[in-house]
Amino acid sequence: MTALDPGAPRPAGFLAKLLSAEPTDVGLFVEAALVLGLARVALAGPSLATVVAALAALSKALRATSDSRPEDPRRAAWAVDAASGRLGGRCLLRSVALQALLARRGLPSEICVAFRPQEQPLPGHAWVEVHGRPLGADGRAALAEHPSPYEILRRLPGA
Repeated sequence: MTALDPGAPRPAGFLAKLLSAEPTDVGLFVEAALVLGLARVALAGPSLATVVAALAALSKALRATSDSRPEDPRRAAWAVDAASGRLGGRCLLRSVALQALLARRGLPSEICVAFRPQEQPLPGHAWVEVHGRPLGADGRAALAEHPSPYEILRRLPGA
């Protein structure tokens, strides 16, 4: 558990928490917060496929400047979960942001857009998978029941 985790003991406020965290965690958290903001703006416009393609292109362009390349994609998922805990956002927004962070680090991923066919109206859900393994809180929610009640409607590959 790091100082930025949602369940971590609270020092004298979020800023104190941020300042007491490891520098690599702070950088990843700030990057996730920025990407969440970009994803929020992007999702207000064109189609989801266009948004994913645009963020993948941006991530690819920025990849050469990235100096924080987590070997474990779960670190990027942690950063998006922690930042969205402060900034808000639903599963699709978090998934688009996470995929952009992974693409920036050259890690291939897919956004899974799914629904629960047995429920009306059809509730949707989105999560990110790397090599077929779900990441982050949204991925854990998709697998919370076995067999999963979600039917994948579309997979959107990242860079």
